[in-house]
Amino acid sequence: MCDTCGCEQTGATPKPVEPQRIPVVQKILSANDQAALENREHLKSHGITAFNLMSSPGAGKTTLLLATIAALREKTRVGVIEGDSIPFNNAHAGLLTQLLKGIPLRR
Repeated sequence: MCDTCGCEQTGATPKPVEPQRIPVVQKILSANDQAALENREHLKSHGITAFNLMSSPGAGKTTLLLATIAALREKTRVGVIEGDSIPFNNAHAGLLTQLLKGIPLRR
């Protein structure tokens, strides 16, 4: 057996493998897409405008969030839903809670 690719030829130069397309029958995240659609419809039916902030750590999401709240809080009701996919850093959670003073925060 060839040590390189596992073919049955001994000492042979492995044949190049041609790339091929595999048809995707269903989007992998279709259940997530459906849940997101239902959430958007629910929020819209209640007159709620929502923003989804996603980026890498340290990109400025919290800074943008705080500036947006500062600009809007006198004009409209503002709330925050925190749903981090990475376990929330307790120091950051405490800071965010302090900075949001009076803004509803849900996790």
